[in-house]
Amino acid sequence: MGEQVVPEMPHLSTRLEKWLISKKFNHACGPSSTLSKIFENSATRQEDSICDHQSSDSCALKTPEKSSASNTSVFRLIPSCDDIPAAEDVPVRKIKMESIDLEDELKQLSLTSDPISTHLDFDKSFIDLLSACGQMQPSNFMEALSKFCEPESIVKIGEGTYGEAFRTGSSVCKIVPIDGDLRVNGEVQKRADELHEEVILSWTLNQLREFETEAQNSCPAFIKTQDIKVCQGPYDPILIKAWEEWDNLHGSENDHPDFPEKQCYVMFVLEHGGKDLESFVLLNFDEARSLLVQVTAGLAVAEAAFEFEHRDLHWGNILLSRNNSCTLPFLLEGKQISIKTLGVQISIIDFTLSRINTGDGSQYCDIM
Repeated sequence: MGEQVVPEMPHLSTRLEKWLISKKFNHACGPSSTLSKIFENSATRQEDSICDHQSSDSCALKTPEKSSASNTSVFRLIPSCDDIPAAEDVPVRKIKMESIDLEDELKQLSLTSDPISTHLDFDKSFIDLLSACGQMQPSNFMEALSKFCEPESIVKIGEGTYGEAFRTGSSVCKIVPIDGDLRVNGEVQKRADELHEEVILSWTLNQLREFETEAQNSCPAFIKTQDIKVCQGPYDPILIKAWEEWDNLHGSENDHPDFPEKQCYVMFVLEHGGKDLESFVLLNFDEARSLLVQVTAGLAVAEAAFEFEHRDLHWGNILLSRNNSCTLPFLLEGKQISIKTLGVQISIIDFTLSRINTGDGSQYCDIM
């Protein structure tokens, strides 16, 4: 097929730089391996993979004339768009050489779509948290929230010691800052491993709502988790505006959310469960009795299924809404139970301090 010249790999001090050079020379190849995998390989294997790829490529690459450890300028080799031969033609393409600065390229290098952070910044607990949320890297707020509402419609509806609650369309979004040095409302921020347990717990309790045929325990008493995302960056101006409007109306007890660029959060997107028991007006004794029976039955089902303990169940963590339902189904250890609602349905929320056994071990926040 004709002789090909392999570009010379400059003598560089780090594997990261070698990876960058190989990436620039192999612009036509598919997505690169993750940096963590590349770090597991030796520099020799990386250089060999470059040579192997280029020996099978139809492009002939020319070697840059100069490269040295002290000179960080290298050449990017670009096939000319106006001369792409067919497969049976001589496998030689015209190339253009464009000077680039390696240091600038390294600064811009990111394995994520968000330039704020890279995998190099993540410890194991943070990576585990990302994995539990189905992510490779943190999202930004509007990217995550735009799936649920028009961002301009977001309003703050509540607050807690560790975070803020916003209404996002028909859902509620709870935002909890994590892993930062800045105290939030006088408290040390939650750690990634603590939120990882709450994420696992939230997804596990969702299973109780499925009422599968083979299920032994199920109930609708726990709030439905619609999505959970790890986000990074300062509070979006739309969230700041919503927070300040709430503050003007209600007088917030929380600190103004002035967070730095690298601040991380866990964002829980939940169904709207109604008003908390503290502000909900019960009309009669029968509604109060239905409330107590639903809460008690829900806790019994979750304990039977997952050894669940809420450990922070007060009237701010029980939501109520009115609907047209007359009864709700509960399944406790295989026994079907129908509970009269009188049109009032409860949702238990906030599992920050809770404990659960998923079958693979217990998940809980150490409150000792």
